[in-house]
Amino acid sequence: MPAWAEPREHRSQTLGGLLASRAASGAPAIVTPGGGEPEVRAWRDVAAAALGVAGSLRERGLEPLEAVALRSREPEAGMIAALGVWLAGGIAVFLDPDAPADHQAAQLAHAECRFVLEDADVPELAAGPPVVEPADQAPGDVACYAHVSPPGERPLLAVKLTHGALCAAGAGLAAALALSEGQRVACGWP
Repeated sequence: MPAWAEPREHRSQTLGGLLASRAASGAPAIVTPGGGEPEVRAWRDVAAAALGVAGSLRERGLEPLEAVALRSREPEAGMIAALGVWLAGGIAVFLDPDAPADHQAAQLAHAECRFVLEDADVPELAAGPPVVEPADQAPGDVACYAHVSPPGERPLLAVKLTHGALCAAGAGLAAALALSEGQRVACGWP
């Protein structure tokens, strides 16, 4: 198994650190579905947009380890928003845009979100002043809350996923699929 796909290697990483190393290395472009036709974007372009989102969130007062809700139908916008939240030092809370309004409201209240980002917000935020110094995060810091309770069920349950765990899970998936450097997997969103 190549080192880049070894899950244990990635437990000591953060998502922001992984993005920075991919962008700096000139890694292959990623494919994100958009408008019906696949679109190819280089990691450096995704990183630049995410740094703009991070800078805009900090400018609006995002605190370290503060939860930010993401309600997205577009894979590219959702990915850039999530990376921006992580680079700003926040915690991503993914909302299902098709879930009932009361369920989404319960998730927002449970995670104490002041910010809710929608697909339409991402271009404006990405064009903001890029964050110069990404947040100082540790692999054990929470990266996202995954709400696991179905709509209408109480109490609302959320699993806290760390940066290191998400990096290791991604590497583990790559290893399980026997992907080699530069190969990609198409994923649906949300």
